Amino acid sequence: FQDTFVLKVISDHYVQNTKVNCLLPWQIKCLLATKPTTGDPKADSCDSILNGKVNLVLQAPTGSGKTLIAEVLMLRMLLGSQQPLRPSSPSAFQSPQLFATESKAGPPPLHFCKKCLFVVPYRALVEKTTKHLKEVWERPTNQLIRVEGFFGNQTTASGKHSNMNIFRAFLSSKVDIIVCTTEIGAGLIEQLAAAPVRLMDRLGAIVIDEAENLDLGNHRGKGMLSALAIIKREASCTQIIAMSATFLRGQAARLQGWIGGALFVQTKRVQPVTEQVVYTKGPTASSSLMALVQLLQRLVGKQNKQVIIFCSTRNEVRELATSLAKGLQSQEVGQKLNSRLHKLAGSLRRECEGSQVGGVNIERICKARIGIHKADLNSETRLLMERAFKEGLIKLLVATSTIARGVNFPADCVIVHGV
Repeated sequence: FQDTFVLKVISDHYVQNTKVNCLLPWQIKCLLATKPTTGDPKADSCDSILNGKVNLVLQAPTGSGKTLIAEVLMLRMLLGSQQPLRPSSPSAFQSPQLFATESKAGPPPLHFCKKCLFVVPYRALVEKTTKHLKEVWERPTNQLIRVEGFFGNQTTASGKHSNMNIFRAFLSSKVDIIVCTTEIGAGLIEQLAAAPVRLMDRLGAIVIDEAENLDLGNHRGKGMLSALAIIKREASCTQIIAMSATFLRGQAARLQGWIGGALFVQTKRVQPVTEQVVYTKGPTASSSLMALVQLLQRLVGKQNKQVIIFCSTRNEVRELATSLAKGLQSQEVGQKLNSRLHKLAGSLRRECEGSQVGGVNIERICKARIGIHKADLNSETRLLMERAFKEGLIKLLVATSTIARGVNFPADCVIVHGV
């Protein structure tokens, strides 16, 4: 009954609040995939990715649904690890002191014997992934499944758990899904391996997003490769899921050969992408800018599309956003939308404590429905820009690569400027 309830409320939330109403054919094929056969009936088995017995290296285009695959596998791992919590004796995976503290309030409605670890390379992605999983899992189930994020010395946990570190979160029954940066995830695995009791057995699954970083030449990837070596040695029951849209040539196959399991490559995009090269014959920068303004007037003004322009530097973002705000005429908007733009401008002024954001006049870019996104903006300012773009309030976002990794935006057109 508990499994049915959890699956029902989560699936209903997906259908009602996201664009997901069913699994795509390639996702079903991936979940049902098995380990490559060796021809030896004794060595071969019917274990599949879906039952958590087979590791997975997944390569698929951005926005094709890789994260949903990981979510299905983590949810299945959690629900399959349920056991009644007996207050009379400590759990095999908890310290007696921790168990004594938590058992006073009684066991939680659901007790999962396994934890899942979701590893991403950047702090911004920890915040976004944690927020997403809270929205699709924690809130619909009334916190039967609990998610927290860890980055640097900070955590998304609040209240009396706000000082909880990632190792204590792993031991605690208050957290089921741990989202963290690469360095913190690798450190946790080392701590689990060094513990006097076998804690590694409680790690049900580890998801590594942006897995192209799993390379000895990458300072982040080197630590996680060491952590995966520990998992291979200490925890044969832990499922490893490595995902990326940008594996180097041959990297996915080499990774699959090392961790074992299955390699699944999806090349077809869910949304077709049309690529074009736009250039001007004019010798000056002003002629290039004029061509860009004309293009944006057509895309944003006439066709009502949302556009992201990628720039190579922060200064280029500032200069281009200022120029486009001058070149693009203020759009005629309704009273309700105009009120929301004024509210956005006010929020940006309060957050930036002035009339400029990242060196750009706030009033001017808001009137032109332009936003900026770069590393020298604080997290709250970036969040305001992201939310405004996702809600359609901002039609044009000028940005550096801070939004290029692991963050999905509803863009109709992407322009790489100054190539």
